[in-house]
Amino acid sequence: MGYCEDIREMLGNAPLIIVRPSVAIINNKGEILLYRYLGAPWGISGGILQLNESVEHCIKRNVREDLGLMLNSLRLLVFTLVRN
Repeated sequence: MGYCEDIREMLGNAPLIIVRPSVAIINNKGEILLYRYLGAPWGISGGILQLNESVEHCIKRNVREDLGLMLNSLRLLVFTLVRN
């Protein structure tokens, strides 16, 4: 189990803030590479940030695990998603 799963087990259903860095891989035609998680809709690759892991490492790790690709450089785009 990972860090977030361990915390979820301790907290039960209490609110938990999770950081999920994601990456839009865009080719020279402006097309975005999508990934389909098992039993989920299509989306951009990403995953849960683990304890003591940088955002860059998290993104590169998840792209390598999900897509089998090695990323060399990243450009940062920050946005927040607020759910009511």
